[in-house]
Amino acid sequence: MKQLPIDKDEQIESMLAGSFFDVIQEHGQDPRKGDFRRFITVDRQQIIDYLRLHPDRATEYFKKYSAVRGANDIAVISKDGAEYVVAWMDRGRPRDIRRFSDVADADAEHVLINHGKY
Repeated sequence: MKQLPIDKDEQIESMLAGSFFDVIQEHGQDPRKGDFRRFITVDRQQIIDYLRLHPDRATEYFKKYSAVRGANDIAVISKDGAEYVVAWMDRGRPRDIRRFSDVADADAEHVLINHGKY
């Protein structure tokens, strides 16, 4: 069993991969008991810095999640011209639309929304 707190790079990488609950379990914790967000100790800027250091991961994340479409209660990420767009879908309509000039910024927003940090 791994020790807490979870390493920052491991947190970010598992959040990007969609395996954060697995990582929490590897650290001897049950993510379904209590608020799993207490294990997230990285902030937006640390995620952005990581993605800028690993641009291939930023591109990979964007490609994977921009292909996901849904009409209700889902965060979406897309590209509109030169801008990256993150929005929350509510009854088929985008809400809380945020625009970014950089894929790392957009990815960080999307990751944090998907992990309940917004």
